[in-house]
Amino acid sequence: MGNLATNLQETAGQYPLYPALRGGGDVLSYADLDDLSGRVAGGLHAHGVRAGDTVGLMVPHGAWLAVLYYGVLRIGAGAVLLGCDLTSEDVGRRLAASEARLLFSGKAPPRADAEIAVGRDFLDQVAQWPLRADIAYRNDKDLAVLRYDEDDTHLVFARSLTHGALRAQAFTTATAALDLEPGDVVIGCPPAAAVGGVCCLNATVLAGACLLIPDLDAVADGEGAAAHVGPCTGTGHVKGW
Repeated sequence: MGNLATNLQETAGQYPLYPALRGGGDVLSYADLDDLSGRVAGGLHAHGVRAGDTVGLMVPHGAWLAVLYYGVLRIGAGAVLLGCDLTSEDVGRRLAASEARLLFSGKAPPRADAEIAVGRDFLDQVAQWPLRADIAYRNDKDLAVLRYDEDDTHLVFARSLTHGALRAQAFTTATAALDLEPGDVVIGCPPAAAVGGVCCLNATVLAGACLLIPDLDAVADGEGAAAHVGPCTGTGHVKGW
């Protein structure tokens, strides 16, 4: 199987003009998502991040998270998912425990040299970053996503957060659970702290569907329920996530 980000690369190759993400007035096609995540990978590489390193993501917005998430994965790094409600002390402990090289944060201004602020013009900034289109192929058993227990010292559910396990879960969700097809729409907002939200994103990308991100003000505490609402023609029926 290899790197989970190959799902995006393969879908972008098949359906480059299909919408991948809609929200906040923006629409990203699969070609856009592939390009921007490649530029995140290029930016990470320029910052010294290499395969096997970890990168913190404390970003609530689904579109930003998707671009960063796949950029981290495609360079072979692991994504450390952090809730935006964590205190500075909690963030510091979790980053130290995961040995994260960088933190992308929706809270500005940056509090340290290793922190990159993510604001409303972030995608425009990423579009200027150097492109690194290749994907670092790693073992299926390598962790793609890292989460920590309440003591901030031990990985939890490690076996379910590997590249292989998340790809398998994406396939099951896209086929058996939601019966997604290319061009379908999935409503949801994958928050950075919720592995379930990332699994929704993985399934959407695998199927070539579109993740419709609701208004952030309408999503309580950054969490969003996901549902399949059928093809973009509107002829489909709603399925619960």
